[in-house]
Amino acid sequence: DIREELLQFEEAGTLRGKLTASAQADMISGTDSLETCVKGAKYIQECVPESLELKRKVWGGIDKLVDDKTILASSTSCIVPSKISDFMKHKAQFIVAHPCNPPYHTPMVELVPAPWTSEEVRAGTRALMQEVGQGPVSLSRELPGFVLNRMQYSILNECWRLIRDGIVSPPGPGRGDEGRDGDEVRLHGSDGDHPPQRGGDPELLR
Repeated sequence: DIREELLQFEEAGTLRGKLTASAQADMISGTDSLETCVKGAKYIQECVPESLELKRKVWGGIDKLVDDKTILASSTSCIVPSKISDFMKHKAQFIVAHPCNPPYHTPMVELVPAPWTSEEVRAGTRALMQEVGQGPVSLSRELPGFVLNRMQYSILNECWRLIRDGIVSPPGPGRGDEGRDGDEVRLHGSDGDHPPQRGGDPELLR
């Protein structure tokens, strides 16, 4: 529940912004109308599941409704933006803004442009992320795996090698990161479900 989480943040002293938790919650609403959702928006963040077909379908609908000023961002963690936006009329406004999970506590967000993403959209997305308290990392161009996944998979690969060579052992029935005997390791990434991350590129894990 969003309201409950905001109240918890407020109680813990970690709530962002100048408004109270209740005031922030009152500003959030839902709709089953795509047009109502996106019409007149300054910024759109798409968070549908990691399916290229689904994302292209959703963006096809959004593309027909937005103007030339709206920033169009996807939360995808592994699909390069050119594959999602190549058919769009407003493709110059498209960018990947991939947040870590959970975004409120792990502020890093990767900003990945398509070859046709405008400089205005790149700068505007970065400025907006900074304004809301996130930590944007801007890539100069798109590449499979972005930055975070590549770093995580490098660590995971080394972990697998350490297990393979008998240096450490994988966790048993309990958690391996509880320090019980000091000889176990638990493997997980920012989303807690490696490998591979939410349908990520298995070529990165080898």
